Amino acid sequence: MKDLPLIFDLAFNFTAIFLGIIATVLVCFIGDYEKRSKWSLSVLFIMLSFSSAFMIAETALNISQGNKTSVIGYFSYIPTIALMPMITAYILYRTNEKIAKNKYFISVCSLTVLSVLTTVYMAVNGYYEKSAAQGAAIKDIITPVAVFSLIVTFAIYIIVPVFVISTKKKLTRAQFVLFLLFPLPVMPIFSNVLILELLIIFDIIDEYKKQKKDNIRKQAQIAVLQMRPHFIYNTMTSIYYLCEQDPEKAQKVTLDFTNYLKKNFTAIAKEGTVPFEEELDHTKAYLAVEQARFSDKLSVEFNITVASFRLPPLTLQPIVENAVKHGVSPELKPLNIKIFTKEVKGGYEIAVEDNGPGFSQINNDDPHIAIENIEERLKSIGGTLKIDSKPGKTTVTIFIPN
Repeated sequence: MKDLPLIFDLAFNFTAIFLGIIATVLVCFIGDYEKRSKWSLSVLFIMLSFSSAFMIAETALNISQGNKTSVIGYFSYIPTIALMPMITAYILYRTNEKIAKNKYFISVCSLTVLSVLTTVYMAVNGYYEKSAAQGAAIKDIITPVAVFSLIVTFAIYIIVPVFVISTKKKLTRAQFVLFLLFPLPVMPIFSNVLILELLIIFDIIDEYKKQKKDNIRKQAQIAVLQMRPHFIYNTMTSIYYLCEQDPEKAQKVTLDFTNYLKKNFTAIAKEGTVPFEEELDHTKAYLAVEQARFSDKLSVEFNITVASFRLPPLTLQPIVENAVKHGVSPELKPLNIKIFTKEVKGGYEIAVEDNGPGFSQINNDDPHIAIENIEERLKSIGGTLKIDSKPGKTTVTIFIPN
């Protein structure tokens, strides 16, 4: 039973090593992280695993030698003290601060080097054996080097919490508490390593989710900017000629075009989802401009049976724009577009049908890049997009979950 705490030490440290390996693999396979971040995080997890491995070796020797202090025991704190600069660097990285010139980072690194050097010096000169010997004199325990080593180590364990407190406003509550506790001897070190690993893993996952959200937002912005220059040019040209031929119609087209542009550019600022009615109005503004341009070459039918749901901005309009781009041509028969909605099990469906020539999904022109953007944004809310395209009938079906 007396070895039970040591056995628990082994169990926790093995867990920490396993978790460190899993985390290293996780970091390496996260595609959205830049190379430098991957290397930094990988090294941090390797150091955490190494710290636990060192303590496993010490614990195993203690058990085998009857709990006597081993040579490894003299150096067992080195991997942990060496983590202090890395923890400082990680906090600076997460708070978007420069690492190389930070006074806390430089101080912790310098003191860590001094601490490791004094430990090696004392081990080589037999300080630990003399101080641990039975009946050791005070002069063998309180030496100048030992006092200096204690002061240096104490300084490290003070500077890191002070640094964490100074960055409190830039950290989450969990980050602040756990980064503050890690350098302090308030818990067994194996618990700190495990907690720190878990904190960083959850931190990485949270950052990854934020990056994905930002990427989806950027994709929506790209979709806004994918307005074809020739569409704007042709619309302005049409308005120019209509001003002379049909001034009232020119006014209407100008108003519809202005409304379309307004909705297109305000979509950049939108986050999350928007009401379907808003997206439908945007689509109608676009179609009104195109119908004025193409006249009897384009007709549209709406069958909106349900509209009380939300979807990512710029979901419907780019799909309708694709249909017009592929289906309106002097060589082709008039294009008819049907847009309808219905309530289905688990959500809602929007369908866009047209009688155009169809298109290949593997084609990589701009409209299909827009389709890929739509698919990504739909995935973020659990929705889907399906395309069934063949000459004479193309159907795009969007599913929006409840």
